[in-house]
This record gives sequence, structure tokens and C-alpha cells, in this order.
Amino acid sequence: GVIFSRLRKYGDGLAVVASALLFGLFHGNPIQLPFAFLCGLIFAFLVLRTQSLLLPILLHAINNGLSVACELLENAYGEAFVNLFYGIFFLSMLVLGILSLIFLAIKEKGFFRPAATHQPVRLATRFGMLFANPGAIALLLYCVGTSILFMLL
Repeated sequence: GVIFSRLRKYGDGLAVVASALLFGLFHGNPIQLPFAFLCGLIFAFLVLRTQSLLLPILLHAINNGLSVACELLENAYGEAFVNLFYGIFFLSMLVLGILSLIFLAIKEKGFFRPAATHQPVRLATRFGMLFANPGAIALLLYCVGTSILFMLL
């Protein structure tokens, strides 16, 4: 939430994409990066639209809880059971998500339209501001370093 809110002064689009990228990099696992980046996009979009961190935090907790539950279930009941459980859970969430999108499209006509924002800084300059500051450089070096260590160990 802190990164997203600080980046909003450069435009909502940049804040969503950049915070999602940093969210993915912070996980420190190159294999997990695409999924974490997509989750970060969804989480940042939800923060943008709801003006609250509660829903993204809840979804992140559910995702992490599902991973732990699958590992525990696999130890107790085997891989076939976990695959069935995960398939049912995934299908349920997909149907719920589609129904939610339909509901939002009908009830909130402007929900999927970007909000009009004043963006006085060019896109190239905004990306330069994002990646050329000490905090972003330190985070990037940390993520690359932990990823290399993860692959070596």
C-alpha cells in the first residue's frame, strides 16, 4: 500500500503496474514472478477502485492459506485428493469471479473505466523516477541476489 500510494502522483496506471512488478520481484522467486505480478495487478486495481487495502490483504491471505492447505492435505491424503480439491476450489473461484465482474459491469457502469487523472510528467520520465531512486535500486539488487541464491541452493 505504501509503494502504491507514493507512486500515484506519477499516474494511476504507473502505480498499478510498478507496484505489481515490485510485488512480484519481492517474492524473490523467478518461477513465481509471473503469478505474483498478475496478483499484484489485481490487488493494485482493487486498491485503486475501493480505496482500501482490506480486500487485497484478504485475497492475499486466502491465496497463501490455500497453498498451506494444499500442502497439508497432500501430506495427509495424497496428491490426487489435493488435485481434486484445488480443481474444485479454482473452478468455484473462477465462477464467482465471472459473476462478480458481470455484477460490477451492470451495477457500476464506470467501474472498469480509468479515472481521469492529471499526469504532468511524461511516461519515460515517470519510469526513470521509479527505477532510478535508491530504494528501487536496493530492492532490485535484493531481489536479484535472493533469486540467484535460491537457484544455487
